[in-house]
Amino acid sequence: MNAISIITAAGLGLRIKEYSFTKYGRYVDKPLVEFKGKSLLEWSIKPLYPLITNGIIEFSDIYIVIRKDQDIEAFKKECAKINKMINIICIDKLSKGPAHTAFEALNKISLRRNIEEKSIIISDSDHTFRCDSLLREFRKNKRFNAFCTLQDVPNPDKWGYVLKNDNGGFSSGEKNILDKSKANFKKANFLIGCYIYRDFETLKKGIQEYELNQGHLVESHHSHILSTLSKTIEVLNVRANWGIGLGTPEQLEEADHSLISFKGNREPPTYIIDIDGVILEHDNGRFSSNGQFSSNLKPIKENIKRINKLYESGAVIILCSSRPKSLLNKTKIDLKKISLNYSEIVLGATSGQRFLINDRKPSNESLDTAISITSKRNAPFKSLTSDIIDFYKDCSKGSGARTAILYDKTKDFRFVRKWVYSENKNVVETLYKQFSYLKILSNYIKESLPEIINWEFKPGGISFYDMSFLKGKLVNQNLIISDSKKMNQLYNILSDLYNKSLYSKVGENFNELSKDIVIKKLVPTLHNIFSDLTQILDIYKPFLSENLKSKIISLLKNLSKNNELWSNHKLSLIHGDLTIENILFDSDNSIYLIDPLGSTMDIRKNGSMDQYTSPIFDLGKVMQSTISNYENWAYLDINSIDLFIRNFSLEEEFNQIDDNLEDLGSLFEFYSQYIQSNLKFDSLFATAQILIRVAPYRIRANYHHSALLCVLKSYAILSYLDNL
Repeated sequence: MNAISIITAAGLGLRIKEYSFTKYGRYVDKPLVEFKGKSLLEWSIKPLYPLITNGIIEFSDIYIVIRKDQDIEAFKKECAKINKMINIICIDKLSKGPAHTAFEALNKISLRRNIEEKSIIISDSDHTFRCDSLLREFRKNKRFNAFCTLQDVPNPDKWGYVLKNDNGGFSSGEKNILDKSKANFKKANFLIGCYIYRDFETLKKGIQEYELNQGHLVESHHSHILSTLSKTIEVLNVRANWGIGLGTPEQLEEADHSLISFKGNREPPTYIIDIDGVILEHDNGRFSSNGQFSSNLKPIKENIKRINKLYESGAVIILCSSRPKSLLNKTKIDLKKISLNYSEIVLGATSGQRFLINDRKPSNESLDTAISITSKRNAPFKSLTSDIIDFYKDCSKGSGARTAILYDKTKDFRFVRKWVYSENKNVVETLYKQFSYLKILSNYIKESLPEIINWEFKPGGISFYDMSFLKGKLVNQNLIISDSKKMNQLYNILSDLYNKSLYSKVGENFNELSKDIVIKKLVPTLHNIFSDLTQILDIYKPFLSENLKSKIISLLKNLSKNNELWSNHKLSLIHGDLTIENILFDSDNSIYLIDPLGSTMDIRKNGSMDQYTSPIFDLGKVMQSTISNYENWAYLDINSIDLFIRNFSLEEEFNQIDDNLEDLGSLFEFYSQYIQSNLKFDSLFATAQILIRVAPYRIRANYHHSALLCVLKSYAILSYLDNL
């Protein structure tokens, strides 16, 4: 290993102090505060993963620096959760600044191990970032000094920065870039809390020179130390792919609502590239008239330019050729002449087919990890979509297909991918149905749907379709109750769908369908649910009604005897999954509908999405959100949802149903055009049967407690109907 990592966590964290108290009911050291399920400490270690993968450092080379008066046991527990080899170093008290903190820690480390030949990576614990170029510099096996920076940031007045001077050195500043000239603002690079020193002695020298120039009272930021050093030795500016600050409550709140995902911070790609015919025009070599490779090089300039750009962005470039190993020195000289940058070179391959075999990574399953390009000889090679796509966030919620937000680096836009492993034929079939149904719906409400931009359904790998990313807010329950303007927009969209696709103006009797759903779908599903939830049901037995399953089945069978149930509904195409999670409005207040499932819940055609059916299924889905408040509890952790289950009460549920029904007047008024029997009764039954049918999906996604609450909420609605 040729480097060690210091992560400074010894500051007072005053900006986060009250935030932590509000969140946890006690003061928590800033690095231990969590967002998106991970501590700030773990987010600050994540950027080092590519260096660990490539052997630059090990987890045992990471040192977390804290003060003695901090909660050392809590830090030990958190470090053990991340990796048991991570070290903790305690300093006596708050130092004069981050550089002095690192210096004091390194002094202590030097007593334990020899660090004279080690590069020093110093990070703070309130940023996270991705910097492929940092790996590139370390792979050169030359020690260096560097800032890690971003070229553009939101709110630049809140960031530290560096400026490249005419003499090649740097000057730095703290959060006052807007006071500088426009010229300086344009060339500013913003600091993301990561700094490299070629060795411990260089840090010592920098601190000494800085104190000599600035005095002992000035706080020792690493940006100031490296700027001072840049006057006499080389300091690099290594550009990061992206980065965010996490040091203030505002930054944490913003990050918590952003699309950033811990899994999404991928490592840089690796390219394995042929030489002859791709980088240099093909040379017959041993098969030429003189049996030698030519010294008259003919570079393919467009490919060289592209490879160099990939290398500068941090990609690993491995050259692979059938040239004999004995020509290694000549080949390296030739490549130097054409100014090609690369990481490794492998000679001695055959000139036959070459296969790349790579496993699919759990961190970005929606992307293929083995990509091939067969290029035309001596011509520029083409780009594949996969070559420019990066993973952004997994948004899957437990259904058969997965959902990911991906990022097109070339066109600078995000898009949504719905995907599934192609070997799961039944789920692929469902995904294809949804893809096809979206295209059908676009005939009626095109402006209110995401645009399909790409798709591929194939026997191996993954099958998917890509849609435009809609940057909007979810409709919430309060909006449905109180915002008549937005609800009228929604009603207009649904009217277009229902009226334009209306099968008949005369209503149809769906009573037999309701009975079939009870007998053929709900009763078998309940048996499976109670079998799958046996352990949880035992835990909550003191809080649940005796013979719960039998009571629910009895209620369902009694309802199925009601010949007025679902007796007069119009037929049309429907959305099919109209929960508030699938209704978005953007910054222009336009409303969009996502993730339709059509007539899937109508069991007459065994999962068909495009049959004409009753809008009662759409109304039931809206009421899944508004009557059962599904989104408030469906994704809670076990500890949080435990209170819902223990405190479950039919009386409380009845009161909540009454209150919510009062608030849904405009919704019922709209649907009365299409459901002309007992609207509230029909819709409550629709909601109850939906909750039972949703429960197995919650079990499949390992939200077992959520599945139990689905059953309890359905039980409450069915009991409410039984009392009417």
